[in-house]
Amino acid sequence: MGTKFILFSILLAFSFHEPDRLKSEHAYSKHVWRSIKIAITTPRLLWLILYSMLIGFALRVSFWMYQPYFVLTQIDIFWYGLIFFFFNMVAAFSSKVIGARFYEKRPRHILLMLASLMCISFILPAIFRYPFMIVILALQQIVRGMNSTTTRFYINHQVNDQERATIISVVSLAGSLGFAILSPLVGLSLDKNGTVFTYLSVGFLCITSTLCLSLFRKYQKSMKKKQAITNC
Repeated sequence: MGTKFILFSILLAFSFHEPDRLKSEHAYSKHVWRSIKIAITTPRLLWLILYSMLIGFALRVSFWMYQPYFVLTQIDIFWYGLIFFFFNMVAAFSSKVIGARFYEKRPRHILLMLASLMCISFILPAIFRYPFMIVILALQQIVRGMNSTTTRFYINHQVNDQERATIISVVSLAGSLGFAILSPLVGLSLDKNGTVFTYLSVGFLCITSTLCLSLFRKYQKSMKKKQAITNC
């Protein structure tokens, strides 16, 4: 039965047709560099790249920091599976229900809200060190569920078909780059300074970065208004 299902799936896949889209006229390498240039020189996309560096780092490193926090708050290993099941359910719910309702409403504000949730999810558990603070840690799963959908919606309204896939890859790369640069420092901090100090450090880094993102966007808006007045 399994083999028949696989063969049927293969035949069905070959029947699919890619919808017509505008494709880049440039060679692949030139297209990549052109897309990177567009991402860096377009204010909204540059803002999104900086945001992705923050969230890419914070989301990925949060998984490293669960187990040290569970040990700190004396959560028995017996409950780990149930906790991660709860986390995955929160992520699924936020992606399916919350994200579907809100990601189209001023996506940049939603992204800043998600960054704020990451700040809370690191600071409060470091201050109140109790097992029930896993509820606050679950805020990270809301970010995990909503971030990708909201980010892609944001990109889709800023980029045309020719560069869209590459821009999405550039934004994703920015998240991986943020994690690659900062994660070794988190590991060193966990070893030398402990869980509480590391949670607070990551939390304050998220707060500072979120404030900088908000100020940077306000600066971009003011420059855009000045340019519009100059052109008039």
